[in-house]
Amino acid sequence: MSKLPEQIQVLYEISLEVGKSLKLYEMLKISINAYLKKLDCITGIVYRVDSGKSDISAEMIFSIPYALVAKKLFPEIENLMPEFDSERSLNAYRSNLPVKGNSGEELFFHIMDLPDYGFLILIKKGNYLADGLIKNLEDINARLAFSCISCTSYEAIEESELRNLYQQKVLPEMLYETDLSGKVTFANNYAIEKTGYTSQELQNGLNILNIIHPDDHEIFTRNFSISLEQDNLPPREYTVVKKDGTIFPSLVYTNRLIKNDKIEGLIGVMVDISDLKKNERKLEIYTERLELALIGSSAGLWDWNIQTGHVYFSERWCNMLGYDISEIEPDVS
Repeated sequence: MSKLPEQIQVLYEISLEVGKSLKLYEMLKISINAYLKKLDCITGIVYRVDSGKSDISAEMIFSIPYALVAKKLFPEIENLMPEFDSERSLNAYRSNLPVKGNSGEELFFHIMDLPDYGFLILIKKGNYLADGLIKNLEDINARLAFSCISCTSYEAIEESELRNLYQQKVLPEMLYETDLSGKVTFANNYAIEKTGYTSQELQNGLNILNIIHPDDHEIFTRNFSISLEQDNLPPREYTVVKKDGTIFPSLVYTNRLIKNDKIEGLIGVMVDISDLKKNERKLEIYTERLELALIGSSAGLWDWNIQTGHVYFSERWCNMLGYDISEIEPDVS
């Protein structure tokens, strides 16, 4: 492989195979196979450098052949990668790359830098790769390193999005998203079950107004437009209509749905406040009964909040002591 045109062709063919997938394992499988095939090597290994707060470690994350761990060669290859006690020692090691050596049994190794990511080790049987070829691999190695970083970032984002989607689906409140016209583009499982609609009906173009009581349409439409202009608005109360026609009171929280710096609609959470409404009514009935009982018995009432020092005196209580209610300070602090 001493002829320059032949070497250029080899480098070109390797570069075509690097970075073909956004999945790290798949991308490395395609890329390292290309290195081995075109350079006539028998083993390819990728190390990733992890810089922690207190230490720096180089971890083998990929190798071909895949059964490398089980081979006698593995302890020798592990010894090729030194320990790093600081960022300084890591940088010093990198500055001396590429490094070549003989690991015995006519196995010749080459350690090359993967900038900002880790290291690539190629092992060839019988002889070394040409120095000029190793030098010309630097740009391809940099591309491989960039692809590794890109794949890692993509998989992290994908994992985060999947986690977020899972949380949305299991959230015990009604979560929904709409476009700018009010068409529902997403609803979690709880919202679908609560309203009685199906996923297919959502895909067919269900508008959010379909689940809002007609009496609330005007105020809902007005608040929808306001919500597209600003975030962190106070929650609004609406009556929700289920598919079967039954209704329940709901408190709705909304924020703008922004993707790629563009407002695409609203994201909202609906909270069923049926139990809250029932408890409010029970409290009203209890209060009314207490007031009627006090009026009927001509009893006086006082109520002292020990924490604040505020005291409530009923007008009857003041009159019983010969005072007008305006003469009594509602505070004992």
